[in-house]
Amino acid sequence: MMDYTFFLILIFVLLFFSLSMACIGTYLYEKKDQLKDSKIANHVAAGRIAAQKQLIIGEVKQKILNKDYSSWQKASADLTTVFADETNHLRLNYPELTDLDICVLQLLAIGLDNQEILTFLDMTKRTFYKRRQLIAGRVGLLASQLDQFAYANIK
Repeated sequence: MMDYTFFLILIFVLLFFSLSMACIGTYLYEKKDQLKDSKIANHVAAGRIAAQKQLIIGEVKQKILNKDYSSWQKASADLTTVFADETNHLRLNYPELTDLDICVLQLLAIGLDNQEILTFLDMTKRTFYKRRQLIAGRVGLLASQLDQFAYANIK
């Protein structure tokens, strides 16, 4: 009689263990699908955000070229909205940068050339290039490296 009890308990434990493992396997499989779905959703959302960002950048760029802004501060405010994280990063890591410095970096990052920027900022060529040298010095670079710095830090 005792031998059967031992085997019954053993069968019960093995059955319980296998059911538990099946439940855990099903749970993990469902979680894997949920994770996959969330990754796809995040990827789609990131694509939408990138597309919206590009649309806003295009609008700001067009407004700059059409001289629709009354001041560089308004253009910079619009660009700061688009590049909020990047602007905060610059302000934290380079506290010596002024608002105008950050605006110049934003304008470089959206692809405006030097002539377009100096025209928009209503600066002489000499003043603009002096500004570039100041910005480069504040971030520890040469003026010739400033465009690359802007592209790398404002995406």
